Amino acid sequence: AIEAINSGAGGISVTSTGDVESSNGYGIRGVITNATSTSDITINANNVAGNYGSGVRASNAGTGGISVTSTGDVSGVLGYGIYANLTNALATGDITINSYNVTGAIFGIYAKSAGTGGISVTSTGDVINYVNYGIKANITNAAAAGNIEINAYNITAGSDAIDAVNAGTGGISVTATGDVINYGNYGISAKITNAAAAGNIDINAYNITAGSDAIDATNVGTGGIS
Repeated sequence: AIEAINSGAGGISVTSTGDVESSNGYGIRGVITNATSTSDITINANNVAGNYGSGVRASNAGTGGISVTSTGDVSGVLGYGIYANLTNALATGDITINSYNVTGAIFGIYAKSAGTGGISVTSTGDVINYVNYGIKANITNAAAAGNIEINAYNITAGSDAIDAVNAGTGGISVTATGDVINYGNYGISAKITNAAAAGNIDINAYNITAGSDAIDATNVGTGGIS
């Protein structure tokens, strides 16, 4: 429905206040392909439906960040509800996702950063994925000092409802104020995998139903778990 690809040095900004629906692809897709670009991808939307792909998909190969805000319902019938990926190890930008209701076939919300910044995911509605993860956030760069922060309401998932992995030196914070329901694995899984990390894992939750452990937290660094 909306596709923006920038191979230059500039950024991408998409704003939609109504309904966006694609019958054969992504709802909204933004891609920066230039590794030397310092610009950001910014997407502000209301209702978005990708009936043959992801609802909102953003990928930045430059050193900037990604911001996705959705105030309505986002669905990815054959893809992700919301997908945000920083692929450049030199990226200093953050991934910021603010959403309401999100439904995805692969994951509900997926945020992945190979850069040195952080990830923030805030969902005030329902995140639903009956097969895999509800919300998955992953920092893969061992040199990253950024934190993963997840604030959610209701989440229903087939695998982990919330899955956060930080391979950098920062921490992880997860707050769930509604019902966290998982049919096959962990309710909330948080892992810091870098032995040099000084960050903490902080988890605050209300109701959790899980097929395996309700909360699984592992910190191999020097920080704590609470």
